[in-house]
Amino acid sequence: MTDYSTLPPIGRTGINSGTGVRRLSNMPVTGWRDVSPSASFVAGQLGTLTTDSNGKVVVETVDSTADKVIGVFFTDNTTTFYSAAYAEEHTFGENAATPNVIYVKPYVKASSYVVCSTASTATGVRHTETTDFTIDTTSGAITNTLVGIAATATVYVTYMYKDVNLSGINQTLGSGKAALLEEVGEIATIQYSTTSATAYVLGASIYYDSSGYLTATSGSSAIGFITKVPTADDPELYVKLALT
Repeated sequence: MTDYSTLPPIGRTGINSGTGVRRLSNMPVTGWRDVSPSASFVAGQLGTLTTDSNGKVVVETVDSTADKVIGVFFTDNTTTFYSAAYAEEHTFGENAATPNVIYVKPYVKASSYVVCSTASTATGVRHTETTDFTIDTTSGAITNTLVGIAATATVYVTYMYKDVNLSGINQTLGSGKAALLEEVGEIATIQYSTTSATAYVLGASIYYDSSGYLTATSGSSAIGFITKVPTADDPELYVKLALT
């Protein structure tokens, strides 16, 4: 009989929020590493090792492309959850009352969005904020300034948005440990750079940025390769990682 009177060792096993990362193959879940009390992260971000003020080895969020990645967080310590939308197609004029305005999902994460002329953020024209469009990140309204975008143009918006159905949680509280996916295996995630200057291409190398998110743009050492590219219908990115 299961005893529900005692909480599990929160943080160590990875109580997955359902929005960050899925393990597709291999990659053991380690839950014995101490986590930095100042670290803030979501499942799917990358972690690295450092030492605290007492010289103890702890895990923190990757904050440099020179960091050595130890694993992928499989647990959360955050107040806000964001999910990715990839190449969301909109045509100006689709809202008859406001033909110069299109609406993406509300609560867009600052600096996470790209408005592009094609579904590929790498090969299409990236429209310039303020000059070509303005955005209200709270409502998700994107207004065409009619300078660089035609009045009835179709655009593709890639961005991250706050999932209001999920509440923030510190899953490391109490144990002081963080669950990580380590070593070699394949994952699916919607925690990746939505502003990558390089397209996500099947078989291409995967890198990471200075915020601990996966990206197709080189700048760090390659840590694996892409096994499924994100799409508008399925924004998950699949990658095969070798964290050795």
